Amino acid sequence: MTLGADLEVHGQSGHLTPQFSDSRIVNLGTIAADGGGQIHIGSRQDGAYGNAGSFDNQGTLSATGTGNLSVHPSNWRNTNAITASGGGVISLWQNGDNSGPITVDGGATRGVFL
Repeated sequence: MTLGADLEVHGQSGHLTPQFSDSRIVNLGTIAADGGGQIHIGSRQDGAYGNAGSFDNQGTLSATGTGNLSVHPSNWRNTNAITASGGGVISLWQNGDNSGPITVDGGATRGVFL
């Protein structure tokens, strides 16, 4: 699944879940946890499908306020901006590769394995 360059996924809570080990999510737009809750890229809230698949961020990932953006599919890759600000938290788990900037300004990062 590809999220286009003009698409913004944001809010308080949600899940983008690759269902199978060969499933892939590509983000060209913006995924922002900006509503005070948690957005997951990986397993569903009920735990179904585990952390299958991969995530390729070529757009923007952000967490602001008390938002938490958790990236935890089997594999992830980032080539663009990741930002945690104003109390927001970005959590990067599993196997990852980063070549883009990670900016923390009044926020936090957790579990960053690069």
